Amino acid sequence: MNAEIGQVVALLRMAHGLKQNDVSKRLEISISAYANMERGRCDLNTEKFEQIASLYKIKPHQIIMLSEALNKHKDLELIKNSISSILNGIRI
Repeated sequence: MNAEIGQVVALLRMAHGLKQNDVSKRLEISISAYANMERGRCDLNTEKFEQIASLYKIKPHQIIMLSEALNKHKDLELIKNSISSILNGIRI
């Protein structure tokens, strides 16, 4: 998984007020495996990628879109605002 997707996954988690431990339990993986996903240190298989998107009630392509924007603009604040817009009114 690339670093930008990992950053978006981390931002989604934080936007929902979750800890890495919370998400790792829901994905049924270790905390260290999940932390490595957020750091972009490991490949994210399709199943886990879809589980993460589903957890946050968004589509996988939205995560990709946000990561591409982060890569292009390198503007973390813009991405945080985009995530807030996507998640407006959505709680898990």
